[in-house]
Amino acid sequence: MPVLIRRCSLSVSMWLAVTLVGPMCATVFAQAPAADAQEPSKLAPTDRAFARAAADDGQAEVAIAALAQQTTSSDIVRTFAEDMQRVYLEMADELREIGNRKHQALPNVVSADDQVTLDELSHLKGTEFDRAFAENIIAAHRDAIAAFQLYASSGADPELRGFADRRLPKLRRLLAAAEDVRKSGNSE
Repeated sequence: MPVLIRRCSLSVSMWLAVTLVGPMCATVFAQAPAADAQEPSKLAPTDRAFARAAADDGQAEVAIAALAQQTTSSDIVRTFAEDMQRVYLEMADELREIGNRKHQALPNVVSADDQVTLDELSHLKGTEFDRAFAENIIAAHRDAIAAFQLYASSGADPELRGFADRRLPKLRRLLAAAEDVRKSGNSE
């Protein structure tokens, strides 16, 4: 039984590359139009890259949580997915508000790469789905926590740094809960 793990969160990986390599390559990753065509984004390229990566990953987590709620037969997985979806919808709202204030358009649909993962997961059933879902979520949350920690400590935009810092405890809680979900599936 193969376990599907979401390809290392591409948007988070891109943001990390921008942060580590420098702002010269940021324009490759942050080419979204401003929210208001009259006013350019108020975010530096690395800040735009983080905001876009966080929004992109948030869209994926909301979609995978919805899929889990529809697909799983486990009450544990369903409850976790409902909680995860609620947390990510709250995060998306807060990030969208920041983006609007900074005149930065953010992704509001699932990326093509994440859609591939969703399609692969949608073909699984029962405990095979539950295991793949848990592994996917664990990997995604480890990536997100690393990116949020890095941005919270070194990001240039104070409002986005605050967002990253405030959301880290919830991401850690979701990671711990996902690990519990995986353990509950192993004991069945």
